Amino acid sequence: MKRGSPKGPDSVEPVLSTADRQSALWLKLAKHVENRILTLRKQNDADQPESKTALLRGRIAELKALLALAEDLPDLTPDID
Repeated sequence: MKRGSPKGPDSVEPVLSTADRQSALWLKLAKHVENRILTLRKQNDADQPESKTALLRGRIAELKALLALAEDLPDLTPDID
């Protein structure tokens, strides 16, 4: 939040505007990402080493985070440096 903002500390601006979320580009991207998540979940259901499962879960989590840009919720993911 910027200093001097009239909004309180608990208010959060969405990353994407309503117009962004309704744009043809966002709708196409969201559909593609949702299909990619389904594909990765199917791959994750197969019997495989734990390291590959962890990699697939990480990819799924990142794609879900991308879709979450359209939500009005703040990103509360801790910074990992």
